[in-house]
Amino acid sequence: MDQTPYRDLTTNEIEDFARDGVICLRGIYSTECINLLAKELDAIRERGVLGTGIKVDGSYYEWMQNDVIRDFVLFGPTAKPVAQALKTGRLNFFYDQIFIKEKLGGTGTPWHHDHTFWPLAGSQIASIWTAMEPVTADGSALEFVAGSHLWGKKFEAVGVGGRVPSNEQVEALPDIDANRDQYHILSWELEPGDAILFNAMILHGSRANSAPLTRRAITTRWTGDDVRYKPIEGVVRELWSHDLKGGDPLSGSLYPQVLPCLLDTEVGERLSGPIPPDPERLNTFIASYESRIAAAAK
Repeated sequence: MDQTPYRDLTTNEIEDFARDGVICLRGIYSTECINLLAKELDAIRERGVLGTGIKVDGSYYEWMQNDVIRDFVLFGPTAKPVAQALKTGRLNFFYDQIFIKEKLGGTGTPWHHDHTFWPLAGSQIASIWTAMEPVTADGSALEFVAGSHLWGKKFEAVGVGGRVPSNEQVEALPDIDANRDQYHILSWELEPGDAILFNAMILHGSRANSAPLTRRAITTRWTGDDVRYKPIEGVVRELWSHDLKGGDPLSGSLYPQVLPCLLDTEVGERLSGPIPPDPERLNTFIASYESRIAAAAK
């Protein structure tokens, strides 16, 4: 997977990203890349979260153990367009997340912004999302409140299992669905190979998948020059140990630098083989995840 971008972002795209907090990138991934990812996402779906056998709606941090996801992250065409949109010279990888939405049912993803889930401070944080099959409004296309990343507000972390407790000072989410005409909501229909790049502070969500295709998608998360580590109690469960303290730039084997170049001191161990999560941290994470899913099913 060549790290060279499929093309440079245009000036208009960079301006649109700054204004709206989200842009659609057509054809960023090749058919070969999507086919490789689709096969791997099916295998991950079968193995369950991080190979635990627990089959829920996705998985996290697969790049630490799965070589296809690792190569997609470190050598694929994602990093440079993200860096261009964020206007950053240094780009670190944060983590990957896989989403599986079963056909003809399931639940939607509530409105939220990602930043409040994460142990990060800073503004140069973005995700890029791509699906393995065509995505339509019926097929759980993502929706975004344009410009909401500029509101200067941090809202409570709300996921599929409900509100996630946190020690941060956050506000209650506005009722966007009840007042959709008051917001500029952006959404795109996508073909395999297309992707959506969005700011970590933009409000977004998706409806249930009423299409006859299971929607398999992967998101990769990225951070730029101004981002610092900020421990947040109760939200994110990091499954690998690291030495970062509050205020440190992201670095190390869990959050490696990808641009302007890979550092052997950070990725050398991962290139040599899978790195399993800390067993105690993994068990705690799984228990929490199962609890949230059970709460959502009630």
